[in-house]
Amino acid sequence: MKKVQEALRRHPRRTAIAAAALALALVAAGLGAVLLRPGGPALSVSPEAYLDTGRDLGMQRVIAAGFRGDSAVVMGTFGNERLRLAVVDADSGEPRWVRDTGTLLDADAALSHADLVVPPSSREVAAPVLTGSGDDWSVIVPYFVSGQEGDTDPEEQGVAALSGSDGSVRWKRETTGPPRVLDGAEETVLVGVRAPGEGSEERTGEGKVTSLALDAADGGKALWKHEGIWVHRLAGDTALGEFAPEDWIPGDPALNADMLAEGHRSLAFDARTGRPKWDLDGAFSRSGVVEATEGWAVLYAVPENGWLPARTAVVDTDTGEEAFSLRSRLGTEPPGCAVGEDGLLVCVHEAGDTFELISVAPGEPGVQRSAEIAGLDTDSMSSVRVQAVSGGRIHLAGSRWSEGEDEEKRFAVDRFGALLAEDLPGEVVAAAPDRVAVTAVLAGEDGAEPVEFRRTAEGGTPPAPESDPAAVEALPIGQAPRFALSTSAFDGPALGGTELDTDPYDLHDAALAGGSLVYSAETGDGSVISGLDPDTGKERWTLGDVGGPDGIGYFRLDPEELPFAGADGGTLLVPHSLDGGRDGVSGVSAEDGRLLWTEPFGGGAGSLDHLIGSEEDLFAAYRTDIGDSSVTAARTEVREADSGRLVHTEEDAEAAGIGGGVLVVERRTPPYDPAPAGPPADDVAGVDPRTGEERWSLDGRYERPRVAAVAGDRAVLVEHGGGTAVLDPATGEEIAATATRADRCSGTAEPLLVCRAGGNGTGDGSAFPVVVEVGGDRASIRLLPGIPAPERLSGLERWLFAPDPDPLEREAAADRSGEAPYLMHDAYGRPLRDGLPGRAVAADDEHVVLLDGGPDGPARLTVHRRG
Repeated sequence: MKKVQEALRRHPRRTAIAAAALALALVAAGLGAVLLRPGGPALSVSPEAYLDTGRDLGMQRVIAAGFRGDSAVVMGTFGNERLRLAVVDADSGEPRWVRDTGTLLDADAALSHADLVVPPSSREVAAPVLTGSGDDWSVIVPYFVSGQEGDTDPEEQGVAALSGSDGSVRWKRETTGPPRVLDGAEETVLVGVRAPGEGSEERTGEGKVTSLALDAADGGKALWKHEGIWVHRLAGDTALGEFAPEDWIPGDPALNADMLAEGHRSLAFDARTGRPKWDLDGAFSRSGVVEATEGWAVLYAVPENGWLPARTAVVDTDTGEEAFSLRSRLGTEPPGCAVGEDGLLVCVHEAGDTFELISVAPGEPGVQRSAEIAGLDTDSMSSVRVQAVSGGRIHLAGSRWSEGEDEEKRFAVDRFGALLAEDLPGEVVAAAPDRVAVTAVLAGEDGAEPVEFRRTAEGGTPPAPESDPAAVEALPIGQAPRFALSTSAFDGPALGGTELDTDPYDLHDAALAGGSLVYSAETGDGSVISGLDPDTGKERWTLGDVGGPDGIGYFRLDPEELPFAGADGGTLLVPHSLDGGRDGVSGVSAEDGRLLWTEPFGGGAGSLDHLIGSEEDLFAAYRTDIGDSSVTAARTEVREADSGRLVHTEEDAEAAGIGGGVLVVERRTPPYDPAPAGPPADDVAGVDPRTGEERWSLDGRYERPRVAAVAGDRAVLVEHGGGTAVLDPATGEEIAATATRADRCSGTAEPLLVCRAGGNGTGDGSAFPVVVEVGGDRASIRLLPGIPAPERLSGLERWLFAPDPDPLEREAAADRSGEAPYLMHDAYGRPLRDGLPGRAVAADDEHVVLLDGGPDGPARLTVHRRG
């Protein structure tokens, strides 16, 4: 390589031929797109993407992307054009936090829709609106507050600033209508609000616009507003706008002389005071803002004299005076422009039969005009456009007519037009000095348009990303089941093995305990819990709510989650009613269904809400009194697993789990909503389960905490207003955290606990997995937004199970029940095995239990050999 570079320096006339030959050689060697510029180092782009927005973030189309410090900000659509905002590590691509349309940003405000970020008609990738500087920066987003149940109109709308580091809300500003976030700088945010037009159902509205400037450094305080003008671009201390007599929105894809209405004009204001600076009314018959940087704005203008062609004009943002102009071909589109992180503004201008590069540095007194773009056959190119600017590199794309069709060329030059690289792997939508985001050359099979993030380097090959640990081996699951149990409504292909003739109409839960497969179901005779031989499917015992053996009365509640207790997990806890209308609980042997003990509840709060099993010799019962549709009294009772004997009572506390010798409780002061998704806890604490002595308490550490999971002595997962924390059950110390809220968990943290984030509720397919991996006194949290996580998601030991999202698989499964086939993933979301007939819900040394569908729908349970 050094010898080739030396030869190029000594023989500049051979540069083009040698550089092209070297580029081909390096591409053949797998080093990506490379070209040497005269006298300069090689510029290369990594051949592999370290982040794919479709594969890794679950986005169908990216609408905004940009870099800030060590982070990348990506906004995209998924699931019926909903908005997903992801802030990722710019070096590794690992998501730091994610928010979706409908996801709460704080106690009541949720992220709004994608069409309030960019116009629905635009297919371009914009820059996200960011404020602040250095490591202290924010993303500006639209939000809404839901109205009353059944009311489709939001109760409140506005814009919010989310911390770039953790996604927390720094401030919110309510607006009078649906807001469109337009631009932002260090301390200023521009927002446009359109009043809904008569009869309009559009979220963006169709009425007159009001432009607002907000103080990003002072809680989003309103600085000024202007009616009837789109003020949408910041350039230093100037805010640029356009008066549009027609129905027009900034960012609409087409801007040319024919589409600008007569009277469409550009004007400018002081960015902090809103005081008018200049108005081009009378200077041009029509004009529009193309791009701007501090001190300079590039406009596309049509002179007052109708016979003169449209032209590109560069004006002083303080005075509006034209500093430089170029004649465009009559009727052509305006120049393509972009601004780099250092404020360098670059445009490509069509000049006769060729193209010119115009670069404007912020604050410079003049405009630098380059020579023609070097190293390109521009005579045969029909267009050249600027895509991104960064680190002194200008990324361009162009079209040339070749063999009857347009051929796309993607390349990079410096500000003087010297060629740096060509044959780039896609159109560059965002750039930083050492990386680029490019559109994938081919759209996905589902019509998705992913963006790939790749590393760049001058003088050599970009460094390879740190690789994830080697994938674990797949859980060995026998292909054909030993037996299957299906609900009456389930319709699916035969899998082999014995089909049990039990015919329940709903399956709730299943577990391997005491050497039996224990499942709960609904039948024509009511609720049942049964124990089967896991090898043959032969029934060992059954409990039914029409009255069970040994004096067990009617089930008090549907046993949708089977609670077990005891060191060996072999005691099934059965809640039921006793004679005289009292509640009680019994311990039943999971091995043979024998009644081990029955214990009635005493006085105090009377209604049993639920039981909480554990891996220890204790369990908990949560009991409440309900009055006027509210919980008026609540208590948690801790009892012995081998007798049901009461050992301790915690008042005004709901048990979340027992682990590490600690009872974890959520404290609430009645009255409060009795719904399962009721109010957050006043506090979360860990107490001695026998004495009630407090071992630890959050004591205001997090806002609005809820316990999402207690996984034995390994982890307590707390979801709160700022995200999710993993705590040591014994001490309450935080051992891992994420700014994304996670709940609805499964698994035992041995080592994985798999939860969901996002979505508007149970079963919402827009949710995605959050994997918590626990090892000793440490834990890691991994967001996997590239994997859809509907309700049927499970975690077991070292594996994650989710329905296969492949559209061909989904189409093939459309006419049958359930959600099979399923994929098995490792902790990093890498697929290990496909074609599974269900998700794993239980396993021991010899068996794996898979469940497809259910509860509250057709379902099939299959038991397979492990190994």
